[in-house]
Amino acid sequence: MTQSDAVSITGDQAITQSNSLQGGGCLYTDPGQPLAAGNGVLVYVLPVPAINPQALQAALTQKVNGGANNLQPISGIGDLAYATSNQNGGAVVFAKGSQVVIISGSSKTRSGADILSTVKSVATRDAGQM
Repeated sequence: MTQSDAVSITGDQAITQSNSLQGGGCLYTDPGQPLAAGNGVLVYVLPVPAINPQALQAALTQKVNGGANNLQPISGIGDLAYATSNQNGGAVVFAKGSQVVIISGSSKTRSGADILSTVKSVATRDAGQM
């Protein structure tokens, strides 16, 4: 994930990497506005010793969607992948080898479908480089 990727996902030219998150993640935000106001990208990479597809789907549903069951399986990204979107955001969670990667974006100017399309492209590229 690069700053250019974050700009593509959010449509916000002012977005920059604002934080490295403990445990293998990073956060991109617009320094001129709070994250809750709209534009941001979260990337997290988590090592997982063994991946059971059913357990992964249950865990992702709980964590990524706050319990809402709207994760959709997608193919062509890593070993196992799911996507979700809403009005102003989209996320892809994929497993590749022993790692789980979460890429989530939100924007106050782009639709969730547009964000999800860009997130899928970034996820496909990143999974191929792992």
